[in-house]
Amino acid sequence: MQTNRLKKRSRIPYEDMLANILKNDRNVSDEQFKKARKTYQDSLLCKSKDNIPKVPTTINIELVNKCNYACKMCYTVNHLGVKNQLSKETLFSIIDQASDLGIFTVMFGMGSEATLHPNLLEVLTYACKRIPDVILFTNGSRIKPKDVCKYVETGVTRICISLDAADQEIYKLIRGGNLAEVEKVIDEFMSQQTKFGRPLVRVSFCNQPSNEHQQEAFSEKWINRVDSVEIQKCRSLDHLSDLEAINSSSKYKTISNTNHCIRPFSYLSIWSDGLISPCCSFHGTKIKLGSIYENTLQDAWTSKFYNNIRDEFSYNSLNPICNDCMNGTFE
Repeated sequence: MQTNRLKKRSRIPYEDMLANILKNDRNVSDEQFKKARKTYQDSLLCKSKDNIPKVPTTINIELVNKCNYACKMCYTVNHLGVKNQLSKETLFSIIDQASDLGIFTVMFGMGSEATLHPNLLEVLTYACKRIPDVILFTNGSRIKPKDVCKYVETGVTRICISLDAADQEIYKLIRGGNLAEVEKVIDEFMSQQTKFGRPLVRVSFCNQPSNEHQQEAFSEKWINRVDSVEIQKCRSLDHLSDLEAINSSSKYKTISNTNHCIRPFSYLSIWSDGLISPCCSFHGTKIKLGSIYENTLQDAWTSKFYNNIRDEFSYNSLNPICNDCMNGTFE
């Protein structure tokens, strides 16, 4: 899934707002923040396995593989059979590894709905004591305005809420929930921010045929109401099949655009069954970098398998999963 545009609410640059939160809440110095951001920004330009960061800048964790919504563009609706869930103890172990490695950002809620995890608040609190930048992704529907303070108290740095619609009609068509109730939650997070200085709040819009006519209206609705508005581009889910392996091979298609993907050079993703992959686009495939139950984060980051994926970007010849995502089509 590609991000086409990021808009900001405040005259204060978004990055400066984040730096202030980390300085006040996590004792992250200006020098430490600039170093972390430089590492991340360098990964934007990195196109070779030979100059990747020593550790990932970010890990993304799926807490559970279930959701209370069934959004038409989301791979979560394709979950089959057993519903997996990472235990609190496993999550603590992952966070400890990330902390020991000096990983700067941990994101919770990849794809599935994070608030369905019974220990979410405890996990967020644990992470915020060990990781500078902790981000929660949610559809917001299971959070009540009166409970927003509980999330703020964990110390979470950023909240990202997926909406995909400017009005109830399209919201119901895509997501099936009550937009007005989620908007109350967003407004309450912004109210809490004025008191505590955090979290930063982002709303997102995944552009697809059923809502593309609302993109501008969505941006205008939220641009002065939250800290950032993100417009994403949906892609096809056709690649979610049992691919065997990735290697640098001419059998793969050459990417048709010049966009560079930062994920192989900065991210690790951990699924609710413990499997480790490059990013959320690898959901539902046999392609993996390891398992959190058998391998360390460092093992996965430096694996030959991951380096093969990085080589593909160097050669401009991608496996079907990366190619499909980079070309950003929705069918």
